Amino acid sequence: MKVAVEKKAAFQGHKDSIFALAGDYDSSRFYTAGGDGLIAEWDIEKPGEGTLLAKLDGSSYTALFERNRNKLIVAQNHLGVHLIDLDSRKHEKSIQLSTCPFYSLLTDGNLLFAGGGNGIIYMLDLTTYELKHQFKLSDKSCRTLAKHPTEPIIAAGYSDNNIYVISLKTHEVYPIKEAHRNSVFCLSFSPDGKYLISGGRDAHLNIWSTDDWSLHENIVAHMYTINFIEFAKDGRHFATASKDKTIKIWDAGSFQLLKVIDKPRHGGHGNSVNKLLWKKRERQLVSCSDDRSAMVWRLQFNEL
Repeated sequence: MKVAVEKKAAFQGHKDSIFALAGDYDSSRFYTAGGDGLIAEWDIEKPGEGTLLAKLDGSSYTALFERNRNKLIVAQNHLGVHLIDLDSRKHEKSIQLSTCPFYSLLTDGNLLFAGGGNGIIYMLDLTTYELKHQFKLSDKSCRTLAKHPTEPIIAAGYSDNNIYVISLKTHEVYPIKEAHRNSVFCLSFSPDGKYLISGGRDAHLNIWSTDDWSLHENIVAHMYTINFIEFAKDGRHFATASKDKTIKIWDAGSFQLLKVIDKPRHGGHGNSVNKLLWKKRERQLVSCSDDRSAMVWRLQFNEL
């Protein structure tokens, strides 16, 4: 498989690192937030026309597009979760959960999960905004959350080097001990549900079989921390983002590396790449970075 890469556009306007990236797969729009407190909307087709949606009094590490309600959910460090209505384009509600930072957000139906730096995963009802449950799994930070595509299961990666698999039916927790040599920074289930892929501060990718949560494969994938893993919707490929300033494209069947996107060869990011978002249009991938920019990449996959 040969992958051709074209940088379609770069988006600039943030005054600090961009940590959060969200959007709808089918839309040309996407949303960013970061260290400057700005929450911005962008359009792939109009790279010079970003729109400011809100200004928070602190940095944000994670954001989530909630398609069913057309809302953007943003977690602000030390001040909880904020909801922005994208129809009215107004800051609709703030939910004070804790004074800790939040690193990951996840929705499942009417439930919202927020992973905190205090080791707690907060489960809220999105219709009433009431707190339904708390999972206190460690004294270390919850860095990442992922939802199984078909089963009522979520996985949580922690700074204690462990992964915790949680049943949403029974609230039982199955720990995968010492899943990485250092903090678990990102998780993603394959679209067919057969694998859970984890990335860590140790720069390794670990492939876990969801049949018994055993380690299927270990890959030394990057030079530094792996910040994010994002599967393409068809499940044939996934992408990883790293502190080593690169984006890597992988074959999801063989777990073979297909392409490295970097600054010298492709005009890529000049600092840590923090989040990724696949888009339907022309097989596009959006990235954001500590270099204060977002970029859109057009990928073409060709059989050899």
